[in-house]
Amino acid sequence: MELLRDFIVLVMKILIFLAAGLAVTVYFLKPIYEMRGIAFTGNVWVIWFGVAFILYALVTWIEVMILRNKQDRLYSIWFWITWIAAVFIVLRPFQIGEIPF
Repeated sequence: MELLRDFIVLVMKILIFLAAGLAVTVYFLKPIYEMRGIAFTGNVWVIWFGVAFILYALVTWIEVMILRNKQDRLYSIWFWITWIAAVFIVLRPFQIGEIPF
């Protein structure tokens, strides 16, 4: 029963971070991109998923540092590789002047 509860909590967390990532992408990043002359078209969902993962990583880091929860994912190399990729995906359009995805 505890496994089912953990699974439901994980799915709810994923949905919350996807919703928060969408909100940040549409209401925060879109105006910034457009202010820099970057057309907000193409596969914008790639940026949305990148923002969602950055938020997830930030909350995970806060949980570990402030609440002292031990989370093995923070020590995983794949977690950090994915985080670096997400940051690259969000910042790359500023470098080349368009959304390349």
